[in-house]
Parts: sequence; C-alpha cells; structure tokens
Amino acid sequence: MRFLGHGRSPEITSGADLLSIVHPDDRDAYKEALVRALKGDTPLLTTEFRIRTQAQEWKWLQGRGRVIERDAKGRALRMSGTVADIDAQKRAEAALAEREQRFHDVAEASAEYLWETDAAWRYTYLSERVETVLGYPRAELLGRTPQELMPLGEPREVAAWLAKHAPEARRSATWCTARSRARAA
Repeated sequence: MRFLGHGRSPEITSGADLLSIVHPDDRDAYKEALVRALKGDTPLLTTEFRIRTQAQEWKWLQGRGRVIERDAKGRALRMSGTVADIDAQKRAEAALAEREQRFHDVAEASAEYLWETDAAWRYTYLSERVETVLGYPRAELLGRTPQELMPLGEPREVAAWLAKHAPEARRSATWCTARSRARAA
C-alpha cells in the first residue's frame, strides 16, 4: 500500500492481516462489516478505518469489496476489493465539525439571537436566545418560515420588501443576526 509509505502494494491481503493493523477504535466496526460481507448478510463491504503509515501516523482509508467465490456450503473463499485514501476528506470533515461547534458555542454564549435559513427561508438553525425573544421553542420553529409566524397580511408586505431590497437573498442561504433589544423596541 504505497499511500501508507510502503514500497509497493501487496497483491493479496487477508482481512485478518488488515484487522491487526487497523486503529483500535475502528477494529470492531471494521470486523463487523467484514463478517457481514463474508456471511453474505450484505453484498458489498464498505467500511472506513484508520491504519498506521510507515511514518507512524494514522491515515483514514475506505475499504470496498465483495465476495467473489463461495464454496458449496456458501462460505466465502475469496473476496476482491479496493482500498482508497480518504484521509483528506476525513480531515476536512473534522475541521468543519470543529468550526461548526465553535460557531454554535459562540452563538449560545452571545446575548444576540441568531438564526439561519435555507434558500426557501425555512429556519435551519436557531440560537437558544431566539426562544426568549420570539417566545417559541426552537424545535417548533425549525423547518418553518418567518412568514408563518407573522400576523395576517404581514407576509405579503415582507415579501414585497424583500423582492425590492434583497432579490438575491432568495437564491442563497442567509445568516442573520439581530439585537434582542431592537426586537423589544
């Protein structure tokens, strides 16, 4: 496996050989996926795991394969598959999760109330402060639009204002913030 720092990839690797070098935290999931594929419970083995490189660092890989030969009793004799380097993807996912957590921590500690909407103006995120300001539980607001909470006639006026002043806002997700004391005024 050259991407792990070895000179060349082995032509044949057994699942047990691979299991012995999988990160301890990933072994159970790897073994479970392998056993399910070998037993025929699933036609395709797909699993993600870490393996130590020649430089003694952990690298994320994705294994995909299928049993290609069984004996008369249905036991797996041979499996064929590939192993792909997904380390950059996993690192990007971890960095994104860390940034999202940092944002949520800041949003929750803030005296501001924050919300996020999708392109259709449905709430996708609401800070805890929104409950105090709007008087609705966050769970009740998620997936709904601000217009659904407005008095009769007001949604039409807001839509007209948005069409005039922010026509591009409908085409992309929008982050909004507002001061809670401005809402109270």
